[in-house]
Amino acid sequence: MPYVIDRARKSGVRYTAMYTDENGRYKSAGTYDTQERAQAVAEQHERHVRLRLAETSPADRATITVRDFGVKFLREHAVEPNSKMTYAQLLSAHIYPYIGKRRVAEIGRETIHRLLTVVLPEEGASQSTVVNVRTCLSAMMQMAWDHGYRADNPVKGIERFKELPRERW
Repeated sequence: MPYVIDRARKSGVRYTAMYTDENGRYKSAGTYDTQERAQAVAEQHERHVRLRLAETSPADRATITVRDFGVKFLREHAVEPNSKMTYAQLLSAHIYPYIGKRRVAEIGRETIHRLLTVVLPEEGASQSTVVNVRTCLSAMMQMAWDHGYRADNPVKGIERFKELPRERW
């Protein structure tokens, strides 16, 4: 529970904001001129710690779809803005139409392999698009694994696709 400590100084009273960290220990959030400001900052720090510790429920982990997880992925994935924009375009154009309604926890290697080797080429996607979709899916499934939505990364191990030789006319 956040609280404030009064500190008497020669120049007057100052107020130290105290909050509880992740380990249950009290920490200072700084010293302020007014008690109200110190209390507000202490509450803000403790609220931030609580939100950081809030985990996704097991039910949500089991039922989240690729489309819903894609929103979380784009919001939290640490890449350059240009890459994030490319990922968003790949997700909406090539991934969501095929596997967007499926659950993240249930996507298998076969599904991803089929998407990359059959569905996208049939749509007329270029080889570089297929490689970029694979990269995007791999990053997304890795994040799902890291956050506990999956027990593995099904894209890992699927070979990167090499440029196919063009037919000569």
